[in-house]
Amino acid sequence: MREALLLFLHRAGGIEGWIRLAGGEVAARGSGLDNVDDHRGVPVAAVAPGEQVSLRWLELPAGLSPAQAAAAARLMAAELSAQPIGELHVAVGREAEDGGGRCVGLVPMETMREWLAGLEAAGFDAGRIIPESLLVPAPAEGLATWDSGPVRLYRGSNEAFAAEPELGDIVLGGRPAVPVDSDAFAAGLGAALDQAPLDLRQGPFARRRDWRVAPARARRLAMLTAVLLLISLVIQIAAITRYSFAADAAEAETRRIAAAALPRSPGAATGAALTQRLTELRGGGAGFGATAGTLFAAVKATPNIELSALAFSPDGVLRATVQADSPAAIEALRQRVETSGFAAEATPPRTGGGRRVADLMVRPR
Repeated sequence: MREALLLFLHRAGGIEGWIRLAGGEVAARGSGLDNVDDHRGVPVAAVAPGEQVSLRWLELPAGLSPAQAAAAARLMAAELSAQPIGELHVAVGREAEDGGGRCVGLVPMETMREWLAGLEAAGFDAGRIIPESLLVPAPAEGLATWDSGPVRLYRGSNEAFAAEPELGDIVLGGRPAVPVDSDAFAAGLGAALDQAPLDLRQGPFARRRDWRVAPARARRLAMLTAVLLLISLVIQIAAITRYSFAADAAEAETRRIAAAALPRSPGAATGAALTQRLTELRGGGAGFGATAGTLFAAVKATPNIELSALAFSPDGVLRATVQADSPAAIEALRQRVETSGFAAEATPPRTGGGRRVADLMVRPR
């Protein structure tokens, strides 16, 4: 983060001070919120007091999703924290490139709410919240220390904590620690922010995304929408035109067929003559096509029914021999045919080839 506004959260609440980074270097700083309005409009990162965040490096399985990593970290952290895990916000850092442990931060839920409420009251929506201990440059070996007010920050490659100097010496147990002066700390803030292994703004405290559409993009979307509507209209007009031509062609084909089917005499090509001629060609009643189609559909829709014989008489009656596994199936077929608008009569079922056989007569009503 070469351009950023760092807001240092006060241990007692509110904002203790700020540092403006420009080009990765400290460009301005102030106490509280003095003159901070001159530097709004750049990415904001909040810095949490080091002693209020407990940091651990835990060995989590590789390849876990963020939700899975958080769940695994909560299970492991429950054994390390004296405070009930249900009252703690557990944040998991990114996987280390060397395959080492992942940084896990523990902070009370109420503390996180107070920090975010204080930032909101000051008119800031911090994109990240970084524990102060992680801003100390980590040495290749051993520990580095930096005095931050009443506490001292300690940072190693896989270790970071804050404590009073006397308590920190006890925790070190004789291990050497290299002090970092204020100038070196300030000079390394940009790199420390980029390399910070943990951001507390995740899970229930993740930053809400702003889905505002830029005016230029809104105009482009409106133009694309208008083009799509125009293309849809053109497609509809083309389809209507095609259907109109197809209808005209069908009507012309009907006239041609009627002229070929009817007797070649004046006045023969009338609607009544065509109807009579079609009746002669298709058979009596509703015609073979309509009657057989209804029967075939009923057979297809009725389970365990087979059609073994079919005959159509000039009077429009379709006689069919059907086989079924039970009389109930034959009755279901008959009712289904009648439901389609035809009259159906079935002879009493008889036995044939191990199945029930009946003759079905289908005629128009």
